[in-house]
Amino acid sequence: IEWDGRDIWRQHQSFVRDTIARQSKLSCNVLRNHSFEVFFGVEPAGRFWEVLEELGVNPPDDTGTEIDLRRFDADASSLVRAFEILIVDGEGIDHHGKKSDRFTDTQRQPFTMSRHYQFHDALFGLSRRFDNVWVQGKQDYAIRVAHKRYGSGVSLVRSKGEESLETGRPRRAREPSTPS
Repeated sequence: IEWDGRDIWRQHQSFVRDTIARQSKLSCNVLRNHSFEVFFGVEPAGRFWEVLEELGVNPPDDTGTEIDLRRFDADASSLVRAFEILIVDGEGIDHHGKKSDRFTDTQRQPFTMSRHYQFHDALFGLSRRFDNVWVQGKQDYAIRVAHKRYGSGVSLVRSKGEESLETGRPRRAREPSTPS
């Protein structure tokens, strides 16, 4: 676009600077969170973090990010849709892997009886809707997804008690398993 300094050009510059290339998009959150980028790919991980940011979740830092359910204003279905991005569009996801939950109804009870039950129920529902997703844990739980390169799967989100969730926590990736 030829620059002539007129008002329309300044409006265009402002639109590009404030909307298309705003600072929060330029300092790509995914690049600081290599874990999800490595496991799911740059583009799906980037969309996941953008959706969470739109829902009011702080961008991840070196330890991932925490979702405080006491202060979270979005609804449970919006939160689950963010994780569906990784489950459906993530690179390396094993869509044919059939997994079983390893978190009993008794273990789920404190979460399903809490005041934030709708979030926990919605997250537990992912394993009912997707064969390659399962719930695993002892006291707290993790929602995991089957991955072609990682035989033990990849954790999407973990509970930290009944009032908090943690996602994107960088972890040392085990060596990818070689497909047989």
